[in-house]
Amino acid sequence: MSRIKYGIIFTFANIVISSFSFLIHACDYHDPRGFGNFSHMKQFGQTHPLTQRHSSAFISAGLTLKHKKTIVASIAKTQRVDINYHLPTAYKNVYLRFTSSDDILLEANDNIQIDALNGVYTLDFVVKASGDSHILIWIDAMKGSLPYSKVQRIDVRAN
Repeated sequence: MSRIKYGIIFTFANIVISSFSFLIHACDYHDPRGFGNFSHMKQFGQTHPLTQRHSSAFISAGLTLKHKKTIVASIAKTQRVDINYHLPTAYKNVYLRFTSSDDILLEANDNIQIDALNGVYTLDFVVKASGDSHILIWIDAMKGSLPYSKVQRIDVRAN
């Protein structure tokens, strides 16, 4: 009799624990735009403007820099690389600066302020010796009241 009693208690405890486990993981099946797999159904979707502001689609786009990742250059000749940038309106006081390995002479000012939302900055440089070296592009800005920094690298191979 006690064996059946413990079996019933054990079964009940498993059911209770399993139900709590499901409740804890149930949020994984929800989606910010609706109800998980059912988000394609309009009645479950969040269509009110106040709920849409929390959607991942409304997160502001990031600041982007596009340029060549690797450059093959000649020694002692001025080379150029175009750096395309896109600044969302949330970024203010945006500055570009450049550093390089010892084998590269940069022909750029210390800090270049960017005011336009989209544009191209052309960086001129001279490679002084053969081998592999690099240029680092630093971008510093303020996003709201928070500082923002980003670094990208261009590898330079000199013949």
